[in-house]
Amino acid sequence: MKKIITLIFANLFFGLLFTQTYPDTIGYDQMESYNWSGNWWSNGNNIGFASNISVSEPASAYFYGTGNANSKVEDNWYVLPNIDTLKADEEYKMKFHFASPRITSVGTTSGIDLDDYIDIQVSTDGGITYNSEVRITGFNNAYWDYNSATISKVVNGTLETYGPAGGGDRTLIGDGISIVELTFPLGVTQIAIDIYVRANSAGEEFWMDDFFMLGSGSGGFALPVDLINFGVGTNDLNNVVIEWSTLSQVNNDYFTIQRSLDAFEWFDVIEIPGAGNTNSQMDYHYEDKNPYLGLSYYRLVQTDYDGKFEVFSPKSVRVKNQKTIGLKIIPNPSIDYIEIDLVHTSEDVKLYNHDIQIYDIEGNKIYKKHFIGDISDFKINIENFKSGIYVVKSNSDNFKGEAKFIKETE
Repeated sequence: MKKIITLIFANLFFGLLFTQTYPDTIGYDQMESYNWSGNWWSNGNNIGFASNISVSEPASAYFYGTGNANSKVEDNWYVLPNIDTLKADEEYKMKFHFASPRITSVGTTSGIDLDDYIDIQVSTDGGITYNSEVRITGFNNAYWDYNSATISKVVNGTLETYGPAGGGDRTLIGDGISIVELTFPLGVTQIAIDIYVRANSAGEEFWMDDFFMLGSGSGGFALPVDLINFGVGTNDLNNVVIEWSTLSQVNNDYFTIQRSLDAFEWFDVIEIPGAGNTNSQMDYHYEDKNPYLGLSYYRLVQTDYDGKFEVFSPKSVRVKNQKTIGLKIIPNPSIDYIEIDLVHTSEDVKLYNHDIQIYDIEGNKIYKKHFIGDISDFKINIENFKSGIYVVKSNSDNFKGEAKFIKETE
């Protein structure tokens, strides 16, 4: 599993563009789902995966500078492993998406300059040698969100450089490149990709999402399910409603609905039988009557009769309890203890009877306590908890609350 690095940034939404589906998809890395799994080459405090910006919700990979203009250059590689099952009589295209927004800093000097760039490096000999094909630079503190500005190039071993003509926000101007397409000629039988990124100052950043390796013919795999919609919401009973429709199905054994608190670790909710083979539209509906309170994520997994499966992009949903109070947990993340503060809107509400329970991310209850009194002085020792995400549930004089915290090691 990819390492999760928690960021304390504003939770921004960059609306997007499209959902990518190809009948000849050889490999894909959408961060939250993948069969061509990329990762950062070396560990660092300025790289990782986060959920506050994405092309396909909710996750993407990020890199940002932490120094100043006189600092040593910071760099890293996002590495996509070698694919060695390609056919010499087909053409292949690598496509990926990136942005250089202002999330880590919004100051006037934020944005990327000529010395900050992203470099797409290609290997066709099993990862022995790499050639830089495309470089995207900044200019005069330029920045941009994900947008439709695209460059395309046939792989030929020579470097082509692109960059904005000015500084500031380039999102709508058209030269803040966000989509790169590299086409490989006939005869290529294996491809590996490295994305090199570099910066030397705080406020200089790159975010990447949705890498695809696409084939021109039968070398890819035909998607067994043509999914035309997938939606998640809540109803009047505060249940989570999951609905989806397919236009056709091929050898489809069953669907699995999964849910998650963090969009990285997933747990099965239920299996729904598929239709096998059909060219008719099929509509599906399921209600999760025991959802997580607060923000959570749901996704759909489709499995063939032969065990092959496909994972579709997740959707988020927020569930509110009709008689719920807020829970504030400090410190968060925590190492040895947590304190719980009940947040409610009326000063006239005095809560004295408390049931506190803690669950791990798999739903196992690992702590419970009932007490009477003021909760503000109540501490819970978590020294012996394993590292990870936990859910705290409270029932205080019939007011229910729920919140998450992260347990870390020193």
